[in-house]
Parts: sequence; C-alpha cells; structure tokens
Amino acid sequence: MLKSKALSKSVSSSGKARLISLHRIALACAVGITGWIILSDAVNGHLNSHPSYQLDPIVINGLLSGILVTAVLYFLFLPLAREAGTTRDALHKALSISSNAVCICRIKDGVFLKINAGFTALTAYGEAEVLDKKVNELGLWQYPSQYQALVRELQKHGEVHDAEMSFISKLGVVKVGLFTASLVEFAGESCILAIIRDISELKQAKERIETLSYYHADTGLPNQNLLMDRLNQLISLNNRDNRPTAVIYIGIDGFRGIIDALGHAGSNEVLRDLARRLTEILRQADTIARLHRDELAIVLGGDLREADIDIVITKIEQVFHRSIKVPTGEIPITSSLGIACFPSDGFSAEVLLQHSYVAMNQAREQGRNFQYYSASMNVKAMDAPEF
Repeated sequence: MLKSKALSKSVSSSGKARLISLHRIALACAVGITGWIILSDAVNGHLNSHPSYQLDPIVINGLLSGILVTAVLYFLFLPLAREAGTTRDALHKALSISSNAVCICRIKDGVFLKINAGFTALTAYGEAEVLDKKVNELGLWQYPSQYQALVRELQKHGEVHDAEMSFISKLGVVKVGLFTASLVEFAGESCILAIIRDISELKQAKERIETLSYYHADTGLPNQNLLMDRLNQLISLNNRDNRPTAVIYIGIDGFRGIIDALGHAGSNEVLRDLARRLTEILRQADTIARLHRDELAIVLGGDLREADIDIVITKIEQVFHRSIKVPTGEIPITSSLGIACFPSDGFSAEVLLQHSYVAMNQAREQGRNFQYYSASMNVKAMDAPEF
C-alpha cells in the first residue's frame, strides 16, 4: 500500500511541477520586466548625459533584453530540470527496489510503457518483449474480463486495492497476485500504475491446509470432517424431499495383525487398495471416508431407495471376499458392517454415525458380516466409548 502511494506520488509529481512552474513564470517575468526597466532607464540616462557616446539606444535596449531573457529562462528552467531529474530518479529507484511486479501502461490502449525486474520475475517476460506491446497481445490475463473490469473500476474510482487476479506467465504457469492500481499521468498521458504482489505460494499453502483439513494424509481419502459435512448436506436435502440416506460403518477385522506383518506403510497400501476397490463399486453421489486406523464409513447419497442399500452391502462383501496382494503374497481381509438410515435411525449426522458404529460393533460381537441398527441396541450403546 505504501509503495503504491509512493510510486503514484513520483509519477504524478510532474503535474505538480507544472503548477509550481506557473508561479516561477510569473515571478521570473516580474523580475525580468522590473530589471529591464531599471537598467534601460539607467543606460538611457547615462547616454543622454554623455552625448559623445555614439551608441544607438535601440541596440542597447536589445542587448539588455537578450541578457535579461537569458537570465530569466535560466532561473525558470534550471529548477524544473532539477525537479524533473529528481522525480525521474525517484521513480526509477522505486521501480528497481520493489520486489513486487510494477508496470505502467496507457489506459486508452493498454500499451506497456514501463516494467520492473519484479514484473519479469512474475511473468518471465523481459522489457524487450513487453514494452510498446498491448496487454491483450501477451495473453497475460487468465480471465481477460478481469482486466476490463479493472479498467472500469479505475475510471470510476481512480484506484483499486488488493484485487485478486490470475495471470499466465510466459512459461504457461498460472500465477495469482494481489493487484493494486492507480490512475496516474506518465509521459504526458493517462496511465495505469499497477503493483502486483505474487501470492501463488500462499494460495497453494492454503489449499494444502484445506486438503489436510478434509482428507486423510496417508490414504488421500476424505476424513471425518468432510464426511460429516456431506452427510449434513444430504440430511438437509433429503429431509426436504422426503428421501432416505444411509451410513455404512466398516470395521476392518484383525487390522492390528496387518500392521505387525506389513508395518504402517504396508498397512496404508492395503487401505488404499481397499479404498480403490470400494470407490469402484460406489456411485458418484456416494462418499467413502477413513475415520480411524481400521475404520471406514460410506455415506450413500443421491436418489437412494431402501433396496439399493442391500445391493451396496452385497458389493462391499464381494470386495472383502477378494484377497489383497502384498509383496509376500496375498492376505485375506474381513470386515464387519453397521448400517443406520435416515430418517428411521436418526435425524442428525452425529446420531446416524454413532448408531452405525453401534451396529457395526453388534455385528462384530455376533460374528455377522453386517447389522442394521435397531433401537434395542441403545442399552449397549450407553457403555460404548464416546465417539
């Protein structure tokens, strides 16, 4: 923000210089006319008192006028030249030391007039490739409509602050930047002074954090946060449309032995293989997530009928009937399933997941492959660990 104001001040100071020059012109003219009158009267008086001097008064007055005009012009333009040089040096320094991308382009046609090293670092375009080229010729904007909206905003308000824009570098890499711009006068023309702060890495870090917040790091599967978010959305939608939703809780039997035999890396490979197989049998509207080390959950969404639940359960059982290949051979994997349905078994995501967990434990205790939740299980559920 401060750099933007400093650059804008440097570029627009030429306008102030013209305002100051009006005062200097008036002062210089007043001094020159006064000096000319005084010197002219003195010289004419001296010539009149010495008639022996053969000098033409017109010539003398012309010489005096030339001397005074030269002095006035020197007095007038020397400070302006110094100020222009100072302004030019300040602008050049501000452009060169800024780590952000800085560019100046004419507002009427989008032609680039000035860029800095930060602009080259961001876009991979050098001065020779950019100067005197139009913005649309380089294809810098990922969404050209953003540039058009920017120009309209500048024409309306005179400046734009921290607008997030997407660019495409010369190398084809998409960059994201915070765009701050002002209308300035440069080289006698109305221009856009733009400062672009590269936030591409910040955006990527934010996306990685969001990924870690909603996906399991070892398997890449959605985690409980994402599962609950989607389940809540389904409940809201299906409650309005009077449609069922089901949660299938999957407990992998004997997973501790798999870890002992294959280690954590090998057991994660087993889980990824299982997740891939389970994903293949599910519909696009369904969600599979890893909740704990040896526990998965599936939320059945979309247009679901009660008969569809039995079909999905059969497909899940077929997945676990197939052995999983490991470096030392093949290992059989068994599971216990618990099913809870909306709205019969609960009206919230938390209750449905808890009830499906209770049903899974019931199936495991009874040696069954799967178990639907029933209200009679609530007594045992009171003794289960808090979920």
